[in-house]
Amino acid sequence: MKMKIVCEVCRDEGYLQHISQNYYRVRHYVGVENGKPRFEYHKQSLEHVQRFLNQNPIDLRALT
Repeated sequence: MKMKIVCEVCRDEGYLQHISQNYYRVRHYVGVENGKPRFEYHKQSLEHVQRFLNQNPIDLRALT
């Protein structure tokens, strides 16, 4: 599942990634380098992610 979120570090929109139980990051596409896509990552606080999810509830039924 891909979810866009506003990054708390740079305030740009990117894709939220849940890496481990308490580790979230946002992935930003920054261009192509040597023919491969290049990304930048910013760690997100658990509080920021929870606030975002509370404001934007996910309908899990829509994913099936």
